[in-house]
Amino acid sequence: MTDQPIVYDKAKWHYGGDYPSDLDQSHAFIHSGLFLGWLVERDMLDPEFMTDIGGPDGEIGQFKCRQITSPKLFELWDGVLVDDMLNEEANAFTQAYFDFQTGQYLQDYDLHLSHGLPTMYHVEDTWENYDTIKVQIDKRFTEWKRKQTKQWWQFWK
Repeated sequence: MTDQPIVYDKAKWHYGGDYPSDLDQSHAFIHSGLFLGWLVERDMLDPEFMTDIGGPDGEIGQFKCRQITSPKLFELWDGVLVDDMLNEEANAFTQAYFDFQTGQYLQDYDLHLSHGLPTMYHVEDTWENYDTIKVQIDKRFTEWKRKQTKQWWQFWK
């Protein structure tokens, strides 16, 4: 029996239903794309995945040099965020923080980026928005790491 991959998000899941008719489909890539950018910037991609996509040259390099935004990078990668793209630590954090049902990412996204907008999809793909949410993700990651360390120490007592 093989393990099924964990699919954290697919942009195409957001196109139908309540997706705002006044927005281009590219807006469906923004919320997860901004998170993906944080993962890329923090070098949290799986080494094998990095090899498969050509390493730090190309699209990742373009993002890191701010030639393309992270939602555009997410779009170039077919708008899919899957566990096999991420290293072990990134997967553990993503499962805890990014999960749309139990994590805090969408709450942080709303508080810092989409609050006051008609929907979360109305957030613009800008470097300013990336820099804003990146600070919050860094805080949540630090809190998560601290909690993991505390749990580890309690385990060994």
